[in-house]
Amino acid sequence: MLLREITPASAPSVVPTKMTSSLLGGIGSADFSKSILEAVNYLAEFDHCTLFEFHGDAAPSVVGISSWEPSNRLARSTQAYLGRFHHMEPARALMQEKGERVFLRYHTSCEMQDSEFRRNCYESAAILDRLSIVASTCHGSWFVINMFRDSAQGVLPAQQLDAVAEHALLIAMSARSHARLLARATPIADAAPSSPLDAPALLLSPRERQVCSLIVAGYSQTQIAAELGILLSSVVTFRKRAYQKLDVGDARALRLKCLAEGRRVSLLQ
Repeated sequence: MLLREITPASAPSVVPTKMTSSLLGGIGSADFSKSILEAVNYLAEFDHCTLFEFHGDAAPSVVGISSWEPSNRLARSTQAYLGRFHHMEPARALMQEKGERVFLRYHTSCEMQDSEFRRNCYESAAILDRLSIVASTCHGSWFVINMFRDSAQGVLPAQQLDAVAEHALLIAMSARSHARLLARATPIADAAPSSPLDAPALLLSPRERQVCSLIVAGYSQTQIAAELGILLSSVVTFRKRAYQKLDVGDARALRLKCLAEGRRVSLLQ
């Protein structure tokens, strides 16, 4: 396990232009996690990215999940993490620190002491290691940006780890900017952030809300069917009904509706 505190002194004098473009282009968008994954891959090779916002001891809000290749492996491990293992999050100890802090944390799956955590969130998804950037925000929450490598990739080379560490402050700053945009429309003092999907007047059925929540989190229709254990045709039906109630035409409009109202959507059990 490796842990470093990132300070302005560690910032590079030159940042790759394409990396900067990816980061800036993603801020405020529903595809921010994809932008992070693209940006970091100019420095090191990663296969997946998850982005969470933590408020105290509660389960974190899912800001986004992304993978290079279509797969439900990351979706399943993320669902397991949120349902059973988020309280074991290794970065939680860092969230006791005061002020604006940024940390870089790296570990391999074999370093996870809890066997159930390791099996459900790493081994079942064929994930070997995780590099995290942990950053406080101005309104008291913490962003955790996780980058994962598949087992076939092997352990992250030290040179690539150092490259990410050198640029971690820039990545953290983009996450903070993204958090500010999400928070503008909703007072962060609300203990349990809600979603447009929660509004009683919309009368979404539990299954419709599950499908929409997973769409906002970045799941494909095939992944949603596998995650919920229902037919793909059923996913299409629930999505169509929900879109009519929400007055949106597609997944992009649904994500923008959530972003415009400053809400975060958590995956459901």
